[in-house]
Amino acid sequence: MRYIPITEEQKKEMLKEIGVSSFKDLIKSVPQSLRLKEKLSIPEAMSESELEDKIYHIANNNADFYSMKPLIGAGAYRHFIPEAVKFLLQREEFWTCYTPYQPELSQGTLQSIFEYQSYISRLTKMEVVIPSIYDGASATAEAVLMSL
Repeated sequence: MRYIPITEEQKKEMLKEIGVSSFKDLIKSVPQSLRLKEKLSIPEAMSESELEDKIYHIANNNADFYSMKPLIGAGAYRHFIPEAVKFLLQREEFWTCYTPYQPELSQGTLQSIFEYQSYISRLTKMEVVIPSIYDGASATAEAVLMSL
């Protein structure tokens, strides 16, 4: 979100809302010993693009995933995920494996399950493909039953 400064009128309205008339009134409860006495050492103002360049150069000092060899394992490695996959995963019918009770709401989910079963059946040349398993316990029980 871009920075949008508040107007003087908005500042006055906010001060009025909290029951003070000025910024000095707002901070008068802060003890003098805790207040900054000298001016802050703030560099000259920069344009947005200059600031972005500066932050970019500072961030380049960090080690990143692409410049180091990842040794964490467990599937955490550099790999490419096409944008189409990210787009498809944002679709509502893929958010949950549970089918809603209303038939008109179920159509997208049921269609995606049908497509999944059809493609997996063709790929594996199997006649029967289970559409989904709800959780780890169900998946374990299903695997045990299939192994017997």
